[in-house]
Amino acid sequence: MRRRSWVVLIVLILFGGGYLGRYVLVQLVDAYLYEPALAACVMATDVIEPGHLMIERQAFCNVSMIALAAQTESSETKSAR
Repeated sequence: MRRRSWVVLIVLILFGGGYLGRYVLVQLVDAYLYEPALAACVMATDVIEPGHLMIERQAFCNVSMIALAAQTESSETKSAR
């Protein structure tokens, strides 16, 4: 029983910390890992939905990543006020 409670506590801490730190994670990816993340997104969209042109996949991933970064930045700005 004691072991089970420790496992539950660790899982809650990991998920809670991940939820609270998601803005920081998005900003770090935006600042330092944008090109590798874009390449991974393009590759993943090719696996999920094959048949589209490379430029279409790049545009989709680029817009999605920029929108996510902007949403994160605007929500962080609102919470700081």
